[in-house]
Amino acid sequence: MDRFGGVTQTEYLQQANDSLLTIVQIETRDALQNVEDIAKVPGVDVLFCGPYDLGNNIGHPILDGTMHDELKEAVAKIQRVAKENRKSSGIYATSGGQAQQYADQGFQMVSVATDAASLPASMQSALTTAEGSYAHSALKLAKEALRGWSCCKPRVLTFDEFLSIPPCTTGKHSTVDDTPAPEPASKLTEDAAPPRKPNAVTNGDPEIPAASRLPQAPQQTASTPPPPPPESESDDPSIAIPPNKTCRRRGCNTISSTDTGSSTRDGEECVYHPGQALFHEGSKGWTCCKRRVLEFDEFMKIEGCKRKKCHMFVGSGKKDGKEEALLTVRHDFYQTPTTVIASFFLKKIDKERAKIEFSSSTDILLDLPTADNKRYTTSVPLFGRIDTMKSTSKIMGTKLELTLVKHDGASWPTLRSDEQRTSEITQVGPAGRA
Repeated sequence: MDRFGGVTQTEYLQQANDSLLTIVQIETRDALQNVEDIAKVPGVDVLFCGPYDLGNNIGHPILDGTMHDELKEAVAKIQRVAKENRKSSGIYATSGGQAQQYADQGFQMVSVATDAASLPASMQSALTTAEGSYAHSALKLAKEALRGWSCCKPRVLTFDEFLSIPPCTTGKHSTVDDTPAPEPASKLTEDAAPPRKPNAVTNGDPEIPAASRLPQAPQQTASTPPPPPPESESDDPSIAIPPNKTCRRRGCNTISSTDTGSSTRDGEECVYHPGQALFHEGSKGWTCCKRRVLEFDEFMKIEGCKRKKCHMFVGSGKKDGKEEALLTVRHDFYQTPTTVIASFFLKKIDKERAKIEFSSSTDILLDLPTADNKRYTTSVPLFGRIDTMKSTSKIMGTKLELTLVKHDGASWPTLRSDEQRTSEITQVGPAGRA
């Protein structure tokens, strides 16, 4: 093969380096502070700004679509430096309207949408077209409501009009109903059935082997798979429901009544999401339904797509047997210049019995029992010192989140002091592309 896109292989190799576009993303505080030096590096073509990652990194995340003044100044600085050094400036946008605003400000490279938002919208539009409009559905219903005779074409809507349709065939009057009766179903079945194959006999015919005349076993159709088992998680009737208890099903958020004397639950209806929460490229939703939104507040308001008769406040209770001790759980963290946000992933933590103690400025004691008879107990040696009075904890449905206020502004390469450092460059905030 001697050609690449209309040019010869030799021409392609000669032009390849000149055709490359080198884009550098400015998404961290360190990159922002050194953006002038980065812009002066030979070969750099575009300074690209990711406002969401940059805002998280400098401590001013974009909330409800609103940018902090310091973040706006940082974006303007990146564009200004790119222009001063005769580089192109690019920026990430989540919609066509936002992209137009950035283009009007002078950005030369702007994303116009996200794949997570565009693909579902495009597929939904195609599906709506395939299924037909309300008018198409109404036309279908109208056709089903038409009345007429199978022997002729007139079709009407009302029964009176149907009785007024003139006959389409002439003949002699008769008091005997000589309309041909339909053939019995059994006869039709016998006529349609294939002829039986004769039993295996040996008659000396060399062209038809005896094995082919053997009676064939009837073909067995695949049995219908059994329906999936019903959901096992529901409230144990023998366990009392404490007041102000939140329903455990995702997206419901109903709180139990403070009237502990009430014993009937006939009027309850739980509207929830059986799937998992989905966060991708600024788009938020649930895996069990199609709706996607951009803001977290809108995500929290998405109505459940499934209904059950009663809420699940306490579940099936604790299982009998010895409590399972967990040696480790998955943990992760990110940081801002003043705080470290650490997450320990463990489902169904019992808020009533859990203990989180900031025992010293470099150590945290965790005792986390769960509703399914598990317990995680550990001491976390921290990489740096924290302010124990200002640090806080929050127990969520699937994890424990710690907000640790740094004693100084130093960056943490790891959360724990006993963890191995894996990099010479410390990334503050969510990782971006350099």
